[in-house]
Amino acid sequence: PAPMQGPAGQAGEASLSEAGNATLFDVPGYKVLRPLGKGGMAEVFLATHLATGEERVLKMLPINDGEEEQLQRFIQEYALISQIRDSNVARIHEQGFTQTHAYIAMEFLPGGELRGAMKGGVSVEQTLDWAQAIAGALMAVHAKGIAHRDLKPANLMFRADRSLVLADFGIAKGQSDLLNRTAN
Repeated sequence: PAPMQGPAGQAGEASLSEAGNATLFDVPGYKVLRPLGKGGMAEVFLATHLATGEERVLKMLPINDGEEEQLQRFIQEYALISQIRDSNVARIHEQGFTQTHAYIAMEFLPGGELRGAMKGGVSVEQTLDWAQAIAGALMAVHAKGIAHRDLKPANLMFRADRSLVLADFGIAKGQSDLLNRTAN
């Protein structure tokens, strides 16, 4: 896929605005609603896609001088997961840039993480259903020559219909990257 294209993939102004304690961004084609979390490299926000009205997640990475490696990993994350079209893997919509951030727009998974669902105990039947969904996700990912490398309950999330999907490909590697690493 051609990276950095699409209606929200065009360069636009990114300005910070205060909404309570949350720092929100102007992203072309989106209305940013609220922060959802912060990871090692990026912040995650809930947004509405203006053309469709659907809620999406925007993973925002600041573009800073001297941090080209982080930006390359972020671009690689999009390149890898945009190849996968499977019901057991979180959908990626587009990638783009503002003046100050790179972003990935992805499916909003309102059902939370598997980690939270496991706290109250889980039946054998439910465990088997989830295992089947996880196996399906890994089969789809591996069929594209991708290794997720961070499979854990926090990276398995639920859609509103309670179907379980694999998310967060931040440290995933393609087969060529894995082969190069092994060769060196």
